[in-house]
Amino acid sequence: GGGGGGGGGALAAGSSATIVNYFKVNKNGVDQNQPDIGVSPDGVLVTFSTAEFNNGSVFNVATGIWTCPATGIYYFGLHLGYDNTGGLSRVTLSPRLYKNGIPGVGTMVARTEVEQSGVDSGAALSIDTLLSLTVGDTIQVFSLAALNGNTSIIEGPIMNSWFFGFRLA
Repeated sequence: GGGGGGGGGALAAGSSATIVNYFKVNKNGVDQNQPDIGVSPDGVLVTFSTAEFNNGSVFNVATGIWTCPATGIYYFGLHLGYDNTGGLSRVTLSPRLYKNGIPGVGTMVARTEVEQSGVDSGAALSIDTLLSLTVGDTIQVFSLAALNGNTSIIEGPIMNSWFFGFRLA
């Protein structure tokens, strides 16, 4: 069916996909301290306080763990706002998505990194990825900061932090 070059899972012109098992969580005004890599070498589990959408209860706000409810292809998006309040001129920030466990045990499936310059400056980092997952797989958000003990993941009127995902059906 449709799509010319044998695209196997590609959508043909005029077709559509349905999204299911969707969720979106955010920090909802709750700042979270980000310890230095020397204190927390694996980074910290990013917590989200509010579930805006949580179809099928796939994201557990209490644990910060998303659990795959059905085998399929999933799209995830993450946006974290950081504020460098530590008084250092440079800091490296790296949000990461881990599959099936904590850093060092699970598999890192997506990450980004930036070196932030300027005392009392801010940065916003985003990740988006497609993953093939099976029932029971888990995804967690971690954040790593190097050279600064006082960077916070922030939520506010200028920089919001959120995590969302859905299965393509």
